Amino acid sequence: MSTMRRLFSQTHETHNGPTLLAHLRHYGGVSGSQSRLRLVTLLGIGGLVVLNGADVVTTHLLLAHGAVEANPLSSILLASASLLWVKLAILGALGVMVIRHRPRFGVMAVVFVTLGMYATAVLSNLLILNIVMR
Repeated sequence: MSTMRRLFSQTHETHNGPTLLAHLRHYGGVSGSQSRLRLVTLLGIGGLVVLNGADVVTTHLLLAHGAVEANPLSSILLASASLLWVKLAILGALGVMVIRHRPRFGVMAVVFVTLGMYATAVLSNLLILNIVMR
């Protein structure tokens, strides 16, 4: 059985206590499919946390090589060294909302579309870094 399938199928208590899926299922009285939707959305938000961190790091590397930030708001936040913290706060608030409210397929879809956009931005930064550092 694959790791993801085991993760989704674990709904009973283990020797270490309730599983994450069991905890999320009992939160807010949602069904099994809704708890899986919530879990997948939270995994997507976790991916966004990683990619936002990678975006900030690769952006700093590009700026060190003479690049200019095109986004005016990001430029202001980069200058004050608070860009990463603002991004993490927004994603943290999104995670709390996903946990506290009934899971929605549309929210999950938006999270994964955004995940793709950030993956593209990080890949773009890495490709430009590869060109600049030659």
